[in-house]
Amino acid sequence: MTISRLAVVAIVLASATCACAETVFKVATIAPDNTTWLNELRAAGKSVAQETEGRVKFKYYPGGVMGDDQAVIRKMRAGQLQGGIVLTSVFAKRAPAVQVFTLPLHFENYEEIDLVRSAMDQMVIEELEEVGYICFGLSEIGFAYAMSTAPIQTVEQIRKRKFWIPKGDQGSQNFLASFGITPKPLSPIDVLTGLQTGLIDTVASSPSAAIAMQWHGQVDYLLDVPLLYLYGVFVVNKRQFDRLSPEDQEIVRNHMGHAAANAGTTTRSDNTASLAVIESRGVKVLTPSE
Repeated sequence: MTISRLAVVAIVLASATCACAETVFKVATIAPDNTTWLNELRAAGKSVAQETEGRVKFKYYPGGVMGDDQAVIRKMRAGQLQGGIVLTSVFAKRAPAVQVFTLPLHFENYEEIDLVRSAMDQMVIEELEEVGYICFGLSEIGFAYAMSTAPIQTVEQIRKRKFWIPKGDQGSQNFLASFGITPKPLSPIDVLTGLQTGLIDTVASSPSAAIAMQWHGQVDYLLDVPLLYLYGVFVVNKRQFDRLSPEDQEIVRNHMGHAAANAGTTTRSDNTASLAVIESRGVKVLTPSE
């Protein structure tokens, strides 16, 4: 076989190899399996695999099996994972604007949130891309309410509680410190054990997240004040994403973006239903005292 024919064969084989190459995004989260977000993302992953004819696949690791959010980001940097659904606090130092919607006591309802997000979601997405992450959407968790084993209607009462905050969440720590409250930082995957052992006795969570993480069974009171708006971000490693063809990138963005939007809508109704479930379990809803 002549050199020219060998070259042609090599090019054909290389092209065939590229065409059949499979890219797998391993995505981890502390969220339990079978939650709204995981169900939406699994469906989107199947659509991506089908539409790209198997060139792009998503594999999910829910329930904190890959560690907490900090561990997920470390594993993404090391190449062990290519994606994560994480709380915004993990980007506090590298991309502080990502936490723009989590300012405590700044929003009272979803109408206010929707108005601000419609103007600023894109800024969050661009900020994440600047530090090496492609963001497919903000994963709404909902408004967080203080839940405790003891009454928490006054600041003085809250000061006596063992108030949990996510480990590394400097913003929440500073906010609580301004009221003379010393929080207890823990990874979210350790909160249930913390409540069971008495290491902590108060958490701030959306109703649906409290049920999903099984925290609701450890508390007796809920303060009916939306403390802050919680959301995570669904990100993948930009280097890995950039290796996809432009056509496959568009397919992934389309399906994952729709999954994020659908999950956000469903999460709101889930929170309403979850609050009713929590009340039916005997948790007393309190209003603030002067």
